[in-house]
Amino acid sequence: MKLRPYQENCITAIKKHFRTSSDSCIVSASTGAGKTIIFSTLIKEILSKALDFRILIIAHRRQLLERLEKEMNK
Repeated sequence: MKLRPYQENCITAIKKHFRTSSDSCIVSASTGAGKTIIFSTLIKEILSKALDFRILIIAHRRQLLERLEKEMNK
């Protein structure tokens, strides 16, 4: 999937943050901005380079996890 420029910028900013800091990071984006796409793309990039890396995703709605699962399987 082709990311929108602001989604690419978000991923770049997240990567930059973790290259320079061990602090936590939070991303805030409007409804419909593609948060699931942003973090599923980031997760795919991480897992393509570090197969032993673990990622925990917690959501308050089953629908969000189902959407993520669908996106990750693309």
